[in-house]
Amino acid sequence: MIYLEGIVLSRMRLRDWRVAHLVTAHVPFVAHGRTLTRGKYPYIEVDSHSGFEELVRHLVQRGFRRIAYISAPPEITLQAERFAGYRKGFASAGISFEESLVVEGALTRQGGGYTAAQRLLALRTPPTAIMGANHLTAIGAIRAAHERGLTVGKDLAVVGYDGTEDAARSQPPLTTLQQPIYNTTKRLVDMLVACINGEPLEELKVIRAPQLIIRDSTGGQQFFSTFCQNDLRVAYASANCRRM
Repeated sequence: MIYLEGIVLSRMRLRDWRVAHLVTAHVPFVAHGRTLTRGKYPYIEVDSHSGFEELVRHLVQRGFRRIAYISAPPEITLQAERFAGYRKGFASAGISFEESLVVEGALTRQGGGYTAAQRLLALRTPPTAIMGANHLTAIGAIRAAHERGLTVGKDLAVVGYDGTEDAARSQPPLTTLQQPIYNTTKRLVDMLVACINGEPLEELKVIRAPQLIIRDSTGGQQFFSTFCQNDLRVAYASANCRRM
């Protein structure tokens, strides 16, 4: 018989039944991310809000003003945070938000990035920069761009989030926000072990900052110097984002 001593939760929902259940059942747990569900529990969150604001700023500094974003499903907490950062980046840059450029993805290459990017690139005035909710979404968008004969980093800029090894190996290598995955995971496990042992935690809430890693998918200096005068288009990829 297997005895469960504790749980690490991930992919948090805005309203997450797992949190409510575990709090009520007094099962030790920690979470990677937070939720709106009531209950006091330890969690670590990577600051997606500020991270996405930084991604928008990076693109705008390179001359992009018509930027597309492919989102996560609306019920996931990270979607709310990343969309808020996206909108804040637009507001800070004085760029108007266009609902027509919002498409929802699924955090996957095929249904999340590839299919959503096809829809965006088929628009009468397609975006010339695409933001993906994660690196899989962005890599799917790169594939869609290649199939249309576009050179990513020249004809179209693409950025993602997570910073896994796949992002560095994509063609071209993906500009991304890199999460401190190893350190975050280790800290979560340490926090959980402390909870199981009944030890007090120094912090119930830990916030970490992602790191912007600039690679060829946003074009480098050659793209910037050639295209910085272009009026580029930003689209956010969730039909449901407007409700948040």
